[in-house]
Amino acid sequence: LALCTVGRLSAANPAYIMPSLRKVLIQILTELEHSGIGRNKEQSAKMLGHLGANAPR
Repeated sequence: LALCTVGRLSAANPAYIMPSLRKVLIQILTELEHSGIGRNKEQSAKMLGHLGANAPR
């Protein structure tokens, strides 16, 4: 829920949100790549999907 809200807020004020959004994206991608636990990979993939769906076009 919070990730979706941050993604939507980036359309209103991208200069304020984008650095934080970039940091979260890197964390999600790192966990997706290096996690050996299937549950963590699943959660990371879901968060990445939510972030992509709510990011500005």
